[in-house]
Amino acid sequence: MVSDREPIVHSEQELYPTIRGVGTVVLNSRNQVLVGTELQDKDSNHRKKGQMSIPMETLKGIERNSEISLVRVALSEILGDSNMKRLSDGLREVGHGGPIALDAEGTQGAVVVFRWAEDPDEMPFVSAVPGEFSDLHWIDLDELRYAPNTRPYVHPFLDFAEGAGMLNGMPTSEISALRGHNPNSYLRFRDLYSDVR
Repeated sequence: MVSDREPIVHSEQELYPTIRGVGTVVLNSRNQVLVGTELQDKDSNHRKKGQMSIPMETLKGIERNSEISLVRVALSEILGDSNMKRLSDGLREVGHGGPIALDAEGTQGAVVVFRWAEDPDEMPFVSAVPGEFSDLHWIDLDELRYAPNTRPYVHPFLDFAEGAGMLNGMPTSEISALRGHNPNSYLRFRDLYSDVR
């Protein structure tokens, strides 16, 4: 048994039973979106080294069962123990939704939208897995939409969030999924499980 396992909340019914991954849209008060650079190729996820992307993560089978798990997965690439307190204070969830058709092969995802409620010139996020996703920065939404090197999955996530009114939505109160959360242990815990297919 692994001692640093973080519990994943389960329910009898999966929240989004057909999704394979989560796209994370983080907006600041200027309505800029958080992006980073992909550092590894992964053909099965239409990911190429050097592409600009919002944070995205493939789910483990046990993570389809709760909203808490969905939010934790959504933040797993940009949240570490070093910035946990800072994000708990200034990050708010706007909403989540899915399933979203991501490609012609039938891959589906869900999106979680957050709002950074503090200084828009600040970069409070960290690359939790710097060998995969790094160079975090804010960019205007239109610039992201039309950049030639944007990862293809970005567009359906943004389109869904916009159509659902989440890009202009008001954030809720604090993110309950962060209470008692240990990001670094959670990443180790996730490594024990296989990605959903």
